[in-house]
Amino acid sequence: MTNINKILLIDVGGSNIDIYEYLPYRKIHKLINQINTRNIDINQWVNSLGIEIYNDYQKIILGLPGEVNKKDNEVYCPPLGKKIKIKSINDNSLETVNDMFIQPFLIDFDKSKKNTRRIILNSGTSVGLCIVDSNFFVNHDLSYIKSFEFAHELLNESGKSQPLYDLISQNSRFHCKKFCSIYSVGGFAAAHGMKVEITKEEMLRINKTEFIKYIKDEKMDAKITSQWISSLERDLEYFLSKKYKFNSKPSSIIRGGLIAALSSSPQKKFLNSFNVDI
Repeated sequence: MTNINKILLIDVGGSNIDIYEYLPYRKIHKLINQINTRNIDINQWVNSLGIEIYNDYQKIILGLPGEVNKKDNEVYCPPLGKKIKIKSINDNSLETVNDMFIQPFLIDFDKSKKNTRRIILNSGTSVGLCIVDSNFFVNHDLSYIKSFEFAHELLNESGKSQPLYDLISQNSRFHCKKFCSIYSVGGFAAAHGMKVEITKEEMLRINKTEFIKYIKDEKMDAKITSQWISSLERDLEYFLSKKYKFNSKPSSIIRGGLIAALSSSPQKKFLNSFNVDI
């Protein structure tokens, strides 16, 4: 067993920074802070990490929503529409990774499962994807996690669900070309006819308050939700069939802002039944 007593997990998203404390020996986590990214200078905040306030953590993992290459001095984060300088972060001995590497720390792993792989999809401002090996839950070695670029893949190259793309494009009055436009919270909302804002990265943003009210008023359409989830399953199966080889049938889980928003809605049952049959 690892001798790390506590790990600090920093998950930078398009709307919030979620900070978790993780206890490896108990395999539990707790959210200790949440910061709205619009209220801070993200570069200044990120590059202040590693100072005295975090000295009681033996390891700090920073998850950024972008393609992280340790050789680069900066990471472009599409959900934020900004570049984050990471040179000083690396100098502070923080481990900088794609934000999907944070997700396996935040799920419960059922040891009775016979599969050795779990697919995790995170639906928030954008959409993320990773595959985690069950060995990760034994020693928390990040090498057992594989993150894939799914969000900005082109629909016409890897997509198989044209009716859903047409529906969201029609409702948003924007010709959707990327998976992030379809399988984010914004894509889900647009499928139901809600007003969305289009970013320069072709992501669909929503007004969170209006979205929650829409859910509470029970305006969600069960047929559209079912279509959205079945299309997601179809597209992931095709995408992963070209990217990854499974030795046994994986289990699948959706996490993120969409699950949180639908926590008290009947529509959540569709997302909980998410399954990628590879």
